[in-house]
Amino acid sequence: MIEAIVAVILAALVALGVLAVATALSAQATRGRNVIDARTLATRWLERSQAGACGLQTGAESAAVLAPVYSRCATLLGLSGSSVVGDVAGAAVFRGTNYTLAVTHRWLRHDDAASAASTCAAVAAVQPAALERTVTVSWLDKGTTANTYTAVAASALPADSAAYESNFGGIVVTGLAEGDAVDLIALHDSSLRIRRTAAMLSSGGTGCVWFPYLPADDYSLAMASSSAPTVVTVGSSTVTVAKSVLPQ
Repeated sequence: MIEAIVAVILAALVALGVLAVATALSAQATRGRNVIDARTLATRWLERSQAGACGLQTGAESAAVLAPVYSRCATLLGLSGSSVVGDVAGAAVFRGTNYTLAVTHRWLRHDDAASAASTCAAVAAVQPAALERTVTVSWLDKGTTANTYTAVAASALPADSAAYESNFGGIVVTGLAEGDAVDLIALHDSSLRIRRTAAMLSSGGTGCVWFPYLPADDYSLAMASSSAPTVVTVGSSTVTVAKSVLPQ
């Protein structure tokens, strides 16, 4: 009798062990599938953003040039008529899993491949050579464990575009925390915004946002979380603006 009971207990333990292994393998397979799906979504957003030239805008373009860009990029990224171009975020449901997608941009200097800028002054010491796009896809495994997948690509500046004249000025916003975003309100259409997220520097734990290629004029800046702008006058050089100056 005792032997029978022991046999039943052992069989139950083996069954529980098999179930635990099967559950673990299933969870691992789900995570693997989610990574593949996240890569698919990241690649899709990256390719669509590049195809639409989304994020290459400076904010000084005419309304006739900017309006089609906003419409095109909103359609390509599924953002339903967004009035923001540049750093934007959206959502997708793919094979039953909810994903959050975000694209951010960083103007690259000619030597960024060799060394990262350590100060905000160094960021704007030279004109940009390219624009780097980063697409980050986030999701929860089993609704609890946070995961991310990131895809990065760089785009050269259009060689024949007058918008990227090297003798233009610019704006650098300093003192930003990670995740802070700043909007440049389009010069010729105040309903449209160019959004840039802070690039964190290699020293000091602070970040900055760079708006280059701006012809001399007055420009309106606002934190992405605020509708209240600050007017900044740009000449033929880069103007530095502290985050504390912008309405929070």
